[in-house]
Amino acid sequence: MSLFSLETVPFTIAKWWNTQNNISGYWSQSKTFYKATVKTENTSYYVNSTQTFTLPKEFSLQLSGYYYAGGSWGLYYFDPMGSIDLGVQKKFVAKKSTLSFNIRSLVKTLASNSYAEIPEQNLIAKNRSIYGYTNYSLSFNHSFGSDKVKGKRDRSTGAEDERGRAY
Repeated sequence: MSLFSLETVPFTIAKWWNTQNNISGYWSQSKTFYKATVKTENTSYYVNSTQTFTLPKEFSLQLSGYYYAGGSWGLYYFDPMGSIDLGVQKKFVAKKSTLSFNIRSLVKTLASNSYAEIPEQNLIAKNRSIYGYTNYSLSFNHSFGSDKVKGKRDRSTGAEDERGRAY
């Protein structure tokens, strides 16, 4: 199997827009045995993107998604699949709280079709897997800690930490 990957560190497009994008791809060749040897060859890729928008009045919007172009594994082939997620957050700085609303699998594509079709070996198998339905979440977070404690500091995510590194 040969694999290539292109990953970007998070970067700022505009003062109000941050992005993180990744693409990975591979080429594989395999020999599998059912009733006789079956050779498969496959090229595929995977794309993931997250866009974060800072809005006025302590609001933020995040749009993320991924796409898998399909591929094969052994005797099975997999159709393309992907997902788009959306989230909105409101920060209440004075009250040390956040309110978030998120939608997962916005376009109902978090499912996969797989199949193995080798009629000369009397093998036809088809499967549909659903990994999740559109769901909604509403969450409220509040920090009860004191801002005056010596150890208190704002922590960034791993992706934000990478932004400040020199390469």
